[in-house]
Amino acid sequence: MPFLVKVGSLTVVARSASDVLNTVEKLLGDDGSLEPVVSTFEGPMIDLEHLRGLVGDPDES
Repeated sequence: MPFLVKVGSLTVVARSASDVLNTVEKLLGDDGSLEPVVSTFEGPMIDLEHLRGLVGDPDES
């Protein structure tokens, strides 16, 4: 399922939950002041923690 990721005035289309997390990580870098907004094309907003739970934590291996 594709997602829309909005950070500031930039909007990116991500193909999967893992792509969302990678995109957010790249766009935010070390700037914690920006607040990403993730939604589906149908409109409902998605919580980043929910997506992390779906993908799993790669650091836990």
